[in-house]
Amino acid sequence: MANNLVRVMISKARSWFGEGIDKKNEYILSTVLVMVIYYAWMFKNSRKGIAPSPPGPRGLPLVGYLPFLEPDLNPYFARLAKIYGPIFKLKLGTRLCIVLSSPSVAKSVLKDHDAICGNHDPPAMGFASSYGGIDMV
Repeated sequence: MANNLVRVMISKARSWFGEGIDKKNEYILSTVLVMVIYYAWMFKNSRKGIAPSPPGPRGLPLVGYLPFLEPDLNPYFARLAKIYGPIFKLKLGTRLCIVLSSPSVAKSVLKDHDAICGNHDPPAMGFASSYGGIDMV
């Protein structure tokens, strides 16, 4: 199917540019068209089934938003909540953190949807304290 689509596009390109497309340019054009179609298909299919994440400030590639955090987090998160709403995300290093700044939202998430939100990775300290905290360094 993609091969037929490429042939149709090449014939359209010939009609647009006249007969100035030789075999070498035809191969380049067909390769570019296949790549564009492939990446468009991958982009369309990569967004399926993924719930949109809440808004939040953008961070740096490796460290996320860690360098921009202020020492006193409560007022800082309150200011971010005024900008982004009661639920916002922060990328801290490689971890995505969701901040709930409203009591009603926190109750809804922690009480009403606890089975969904409780399914997360255990922290690394949970593995370290597997013997009652005796082996923690």
